[in-house]
Amino acid sequence: MNIILTGLFKSFTDNGGSKSVISGLNLSLEASEVFSLFGRNGSGKTTLLKLISGLVEKDSGGISVCGFDTAKEPAKARRSIGVSCDSEKSFYQMLSVYENYAGLFEMNSEEFKKRFSEISSEFGLSDYANIPVFHCSSGVRQRVSLARAFLPSPKVLLLDEPTKSLDDKYREALLGAIKREAGQRQASVLVATHDREIAAYFGARHGVLENGKISEGRL
Repeated sequence: MNIILTGLFKSFTDNGGSKSVISGLNLSLEASEVFSLFGRNGSGKTTLLKLISGLVEKDSGGISVCGFDTAKEPAKARRSIGVSCDSEKSFYQMLSVYENYAGLFEMNSEEFKKRFSEISSEFGLSDYANIPVFHCSSGVRQRVSLARAFLPSPKVLLLDEPTKSLDDKYREALLGAIKREAGQRQASVLVATHDREIAAYFGARHGVLENGKISEGRL
């Protein structure tokens, strides 16, 4: 299993009290599996992705990524993860698209340039490499966020509302990229979305996050 979540809990302080967002959640994803996660706004979908990626600390429970406990070996777990989340807030706005990527990945210079060229072409970013992020439209910033997640060919992909602000051309590019990573590279892909066509496209397991737990189904 590339992702194993066991008895996961997370709460936040809300108006002086504690609000539970994730309550005893269990989930596991195998290699090559695409899991679509649905839920109303505020249900905790983004929080769950941030917990797995290490951007938010859990209260209790277990998170294992590619065999690494994220609490005991966080650096090793993070090396297996590509994440696209909060595309409006996750960049240095004054730096170029290329500069936002440089130094983030454990690749030599030539390997990085080759992979950057490939993924930029796939997501239509070749002409934006030297443009500051704050000059980019919301659609371009979304593609920049997605390209950064896919660039290191991770074993675990965490995508938060990935089709947001994408036109049909790049929506198809995204679906093709997910299919390639899950199929050829045996990545596990967890997609938090309102877009039910994603689940239908992959014919995959899906679940609804409600009251801190996931109820599963299959299309």
